[in-house]
Formats: sequence, C-alpha cells, structure tokens
Amino acid sequence: MFRPVNTKNHPNDRFIPRRMEITFDFFANETQAITDVADVDKEAPFINYAKIRYNRINYQNALRNILLPLDVKVLNFFPPKISIPDKIVSQTDQVWPVKPRKKPVIGPPEVVLDMPHFDSNISHHVADWSSKNCLATIFENEVHMWYPESEFLRAATDTQRRVQHCVKWKSDGIRFAVGLYPNRVGIWDILTKKLICETLCCLPCCEVLCLEWIGEDRLITGCSKGVLRLNSSNLKCLKKVRNAHDCSIINIVSSCNKNFIATSSMDNNVIVWKVPQLTGHFQIEFITTVRALAWHPWANSLLAIGHGYNQGHVIVWNVNTHKQIAREKTTYKNSSIDCLTFNPLSGELVVSYFVHCTRDRTKGSGIISVLTNIDNVVEEMHMHDGPIPYLLWGNGGKTLASASADENLCIWDFFGTPSKEKKKSRVKTHNSTIFRTYIR
Repeated sequence: MFRPVNTKNHPNDRFIPRRMEITFDFFANETQAITDVADVDKEAPFINYAKIRYNRINYQNALRNILLPLDVKVLNFFPPKISIPDKIVSQTDQVWPVKPRKKPVIGPPEVVLDMPHFDSNISHHVADWSSKNCLATIFENEVHMWYPESEFLRAATDTQRRVQHCVKWKSDGIRFAVGLYPNRVGIWDILTKKLICETLCCLPCCEVLCLEWIGEDRLITGCSKGVLRLNSSNLKCLKKVRNAHDCSIINIVSSCNKNFIATSSMDNNVIVWKVPQLTGHFQIEFITTVRALAWHPWANSLLAIGHGYNQGHVIVWNVNTHKQIAREKTTYKNSSIDCLTFNPLSGELVVSYFVHCTRDRTKGSGIISVLTNIDNVVEEMHMHDGPIPYLLWGNGGKTLASASADENLCIWDFFGTPSKEKKKSRVKTHNSTIFRTYIR
C-alpha cells in the first residue's frame, strides 16, 4: 500500500502550478469604480477623477505584485507570459506632438477669485492674462487688473468711455486693445494710463467682438457685422474683408508662426485665413456655432476645434492638407465645449466641457480635461458649477486660470508644486472690487 512520505528529501507538499491565464482585475467596471461613494466625496468642491484612476491603477499593480509574485519554487507547466510594457505611441498614432507630464499633478486650485456679474456671453472675450502675469477683465465698462505677485494689487482704466465685449493683451504685457462703445476699438497703455489711439471699426452700427494681435505691430478685429480688419499698431487700417462671415465674428485665433488665423462665427462656419493677405485658405461648415478654437503651440498646421452642443467633442484639422485627421470618441453625454487651449510648454490640450443636467438644461457642471492624445485624458478637474468659457495661461504656461459663469476664477498650478515648496508657500489674500480674493 502506498504511503506518503513526509521527510526532508520527500515532502508530501504538492507543487501547485501557477495559473497564468487568470485575470486579476479589481475594478472591471471603471465607471463604477470612479464613482464609488466610499472613495470619492461627492460634496468636495474639487475632484480630480483622472488622479483617482491613476492612484487606483498603482494600487492595483502593487497588490498584484504582492499577491501573485513570480516565485521560482512554483512549478510552471506553461511558460509565464512576458510582461508587455505600456504601448509606446508612435509618430503615426500621436495626433499632435506633445511633451506630457509623467503623472497627474494638478491639485486643488491655489487661488479662487470672486468675479461678480461675470460676462460669459459666447460672443464676448472679457478676460485675458498678459505675459507680465497680469489678469485683466472688463467690469462695469472699465478694465480691472490683478497682479498675483505684486504689491500693486489692483488697477482700473479710466477711459471715460464705455469699454465693452473684448480685451486682448499685447505680447509686451504693457498695452492691451479693447472694444469701445459703440463701434470703436482702442489701445490702452498701462504705463501712461491712457488710450494712446482709437479708431472706428467699419460700420456705424457694428460692435467689435473679438481681437487678436499678430506680432507686435498688427491687430486683427472682428465685428458684429462679419467684417474682418487688419490694423497697424496705431490702428491704421491695412486690410479689410467685408462679409468675411454672414453673421457676428465671435473668435479669432492665430497660429504659432502667425501665418494663419482661424475665425468662427454665428453663421456656424470656421474659416482659415492667410496672414497678412487676409485671403481665405479654406472653410469648414458645422451645424452648430463653434466657440472653441486652438492652434498647436509649435505645429503650425494643426488646428483643434470644439464642436457639438449635445455631444461635444474635439476634432483636429491639418490646415495644409485641408483634412480632418482625428476625432474624439469618448465624449460626455449632453455636453458642449466652451473653450480649448494647448499648453505652450507641454503641448497638452486642455478642454472645458459643460455637462447639462438632463432635467434642466440651464444647469449642469463644468469639467476641465487635459488630453495628451485625442482620446487619452490624463487630468479631469471638477470644480465649477457653470460653463467655462475662459482658459488662460500665466507664468509662461506653468499656471492655468479657468473663469466660469459661476463667477469664480480659479488659478491652478499646471505642473504641480513640490512638497517642500508647498510647506513654505503661503497664498496672500487681497481685497479688491472685482477680484475679491478668497482661498478654498
């Protein structure tokens, strides 16, 4: 009769083969995992869902390494699977060139500024951030400014004129252009504290709605009558295109080398123009109005467009070939895109979505997503309660400001703050009229 022998040379412990075919997945349903009440406080004012996913994956990998170690004493009847690293995105798979950050690093906003009666009209551009790190916004028919790193905390223009609809800083950070009532445009110098020049737009009953500087010596304006105009630095008209659009021009953005501009209008068309000729390059027709446009910071041919009202999504066009090269697949239901911008340092695309409430479409939540590729979301910030029509870069692209219809302007550290600096840094609180600062 057979008897098992339990000795040092003949132990009766069985070798258990490793079953390598098993799928060790803690969260098969990613959506359910993200919205788990035990891990996510839905009442918190700021939630970075992409960071939660990133931490979950790291935790899952750590558990897998502990619970399923590759022990040499285990007899493998089948050769172990080779661990395949994350797919390296080739140049053909990457829609736009990018220098992504290594991991989600955006925490809660460092500063939240109160902006009462903030104008979030789709055809207005009432906020801008200068290269000198100065925020400017139109409030009560004047331009108010806020310097986050200076003792001179607040300044306001005294034009004795009605400033309306749009403000745009020049690249020197000393002058900005503004729309003036009723049909004029002017340039304000913050050193001399006065309007150095102004001129009529084109027609007696038009209003200047958008502005864009092309280098240091040219300013392009778009008005409510669909007229596109190229001006010199002293606002002398160099070129004018009547009927550039059939309706109001609501957006003008320029390419990185300033050879092209893209305009969008209430006529639902996006047109790419050659500069300084102001000749039409090509036109894209949409079924809804497009507000969100963004050029890549160093790839001159790539233009991102935020399209769709109920199913907002991003599409990327190559203006040289006149072809659409990518389209976002993972979109939010009942959403619209209010703003697009590329980070000037990393090339990552920042998108602001407004997800409408199914019961009341006037209500919803604003979401800021950071994409390294057309469908690769690496950051996802939930902070605002309304549409986010403004995403502005400060500090050379290291800081992001998001201004929302909920009358809050949040300032984010886009590249993160080292732990040592977090302990030392203390945010100053300032009192002002339009920018009433408080920290959340």
